[in-house]
Amino acid sequence: LDREGAWSSMKPVIDGLQTHMKRKNKATKKFYDIDGAGLIWRDDEKHIFLDITQRRAESGEAEFIQIVVSW
Repeated sequence: LDREGAWSSMKPVIDGLQTHMKRKNKATKKFYDIDGAGLIWRDDEKHIFLDITQRRAESGEAEFIQIVVSW
């Protein structure tokens, strides 16, 4: 399975868990803050420990995503 892809796919989720998220206005090219869920301050190693695991779904098994947040 693709470990690098698993980390990349979690980026939008991690961004949503932050206190503030930065977004770029495509027209003005300026950054602005929007409110996030407020569960983590930043997405660096000082503020979050990320343990991403993945496994291949068996034939006929439903695919799902499970997110566990603990503090």
